[in-house]
Amino acid sequence: MAKAHFYVTFIGVNLTFFPQHFLGLAGMPRRYSDYPDMFTAWNLVSSFGAVVRFIGVCMFIRIVVEALRVRRRVVAGDALRRTLKASTTILINIHTPINLTTAPKEDTKFQAVNISG
Repeated sequence: MAKAHFYVTFIGVNLTFFPQHFLGLAGMPRRYSDYPDMFTAWNLVSSFGAVVRFIGVCMFIRIVVEALRVRRRVVAGDALRRTLKASTTILINIHTPINLTTAPKEDTKFQAVNISG
């Protein structure tokens, strides 16, 4: 069902937005509510693509609802615990330098100046 959802959504998105490219090349301005008659064919293809996309969204919602209702076990749930990073016991912070130097307590070059008067 997930593969079918992918292909239906893929086809729907391409049918919706790819004709818009040809409409733009033919001189159709964007965001018009009424298409001239010469653009009717591309408008129908784009509208059909929107319907196909809606079917893909409905399939996705059905997949999510079924997954929440059935609550199957995760097949690869412990895959993240078997990685090299997770199995390392020594934590190394790469952003902290090894040799930390301390600044001098008093800097004799700069002195506070009272500018308030």
